[in-house]
Amino acid sequence: MSAISRAGMGGASRCRGSVAAAVALALPAMLVAAGLAVDVGMTVWARAVAQSAADLAALAGVQELDLDLLARGERRLMTGPAVARARDVALRNVIAAGGALGPSSAGVDVRVFNVPVGEVFPHPGDGRPMRDPTVCVTVTLRPRLPVLALFRGPDTVTAHADASVLEKKGRGRP
Repeated sequence: MSAISRAGMGGASRCRGSVAAAVALALPAMLVAAGLAVDVGMTVWARAVAQSAADLAALAGVQELDLDLLARGERRLMTGPAVARARDVALRNVIAAGGALGPSSAGVDVRVFNVPVGEVFPHPGDGRPMRDPTVCVTVTLRPRLPVLALFRGPDTVTAHADASVLEKKGRGRP
């Protein structure tokens, strides 16, 4: 056996444990990276669920018109039924999404503004003018994010939606 082949064999036996050590050092970092990817995906998904629930809840709540007043030409929402219906629709949509979300992880805030004709109310969230009866819904979700919770604590995802009762613009009307 030549001197070159003996040196090559000795080098291989010295490197044998280095691969195991490299894997042992890299494995926790790879697991954390995979966990972060799952948590970020869960956050994006929870945001979409919250926005969908808020949109549908606002549309459901704004359908609770006082029909007697509407027959006389006044647009007015029935506050209690509008709040109850919007809250119910939001929670049902969160439950239907399933996954790591449930009704206990959801917060739903519903506000009804019956703006009288000719008056303007500031929007509670951003101050923009509201001129029509409006249902404002905010849905807050707390998805389970085990890896991110180690670094930052529990996260919340919030979405907001509004729906208004607009005056019908017909022929001969401005």
